[in-house]
Amino acid sequence: MDASVTSERFGGGVGGRGGGIEDWELLTTDVTVNELIGEGAFGEIRSGHWRGCPVAIKTLKTAVVTDQIAIKEFNREMAIWSKLVHPFIVQFLGVGYKAGQPPIMCCELMSGGSLQRRLHDLKLEGKNMNFDEGFRIAQNIASALTYMHSRRPFAVLHRDLKPANVLLTAEGVAKLADFGLSKMLSLYDHQFLMTGETGAYKYMAPEVFRHDFYGLKCDLYSFAIVAFELFEGLLTLRDPVSWAHRATGEEALRPGWAFMAAYGTRRCQMMTQLVEQCWHPDPNERPTCAVVSKIMRNIGRLSKYDKAEKSPGKAGGKRAGGPKGAKESGGAAPSKAEEEPAPSCGCVVM
Repeated sequence: MDASVTSERFGGGVGGRGGGIEDWELLTTDVTVNELIGEGAFGEIRSGHWRGCPVAIKTLKTAVVTDQIAIKEFNREMAIWSKLVHPFIVQFLGVGYKAGQPPIMCCELMSGGSLQRRLHDLKLEGKNMNFDEGFRIAQNIASALTYMHSRRPFAVLHRDLKPANVLLTAEGVAKLADFGLSKMLSLYDHQFLMTGETGAYKYMAPEVFRHDFYGLKCDLYSFAIVAFELFEGLLTLRDPVSWAHRATGEEALRPGWAFMAAYGTRRCQMMTQLVEQCWHPDPNERPTCAVVSKIMRNIGRLSKYDKAEKSPGKAGGKRAGGPKGAKESGGAAPSKAEEEPAPSCGCVVM
């Protein structure tokens, strides 16, 4: 059983009563803080217990407790995260205040670690994720984004979707986390359009990198790159900024398929085409999250033995020949002796 905590398991201590953030305040005397399990530029995450149950505790680093940017990001994440309740979003549990100390946010403990670590470990082993596991995680992410983008009256744009911000339960269920860069957008007017770089370059949509107006569709581009890495392995970029320039310009560079191209099954072919639609240079040509989720449900109904059509469509991105004898079950990356137009495990070196 995974040591996660959800609001349904606790009465009275978890917010969600429809009011402000004060409805989520919990007693710090109920919280025990343990060892460090992760950290970022402004904050750190520790394991702990709340009312005897395992939780993750996020707080500002002591060195930045007076930094206005850090405080703004922390408060924004708290305000947005507390409004999101979904099976594939890490459950926000409450906020605690103690005189003379930074505030804390409590959430469910994701004992499976991050998707980034999972993909990194596979890469070190010379393996890639099997199709079923990668597809299930991609479905979890798409479901969470569909919920966020469909909220009324304000949709939520994640703006920093990447494997490090996707956490796993012990059973491998994927949930979105880290809403420090997220924004709430009005669906009833056009004032939600924004400009400026936000997020990691590898996963950044072209319109964001160019400082153009952008909206919900930038999350779809990020989803596409994450989905690619689920099936092909982590992309290794020596110069992420150069990559972003080439992905944004006339070249419209995209990573090349290897394993998925070699599997030869209908569901792999359809998933490849869907990913390529999601990373289209023009955000208006990308599907919505709701459409992505619907297509993925249809893909999930296919048998792994259904053969691919002979004339797959093109949707941008350089092609790479797949490893010989590849199977949907995943496994080791191709050996150096095999023909390999692209580095193993989806690695693109620039």
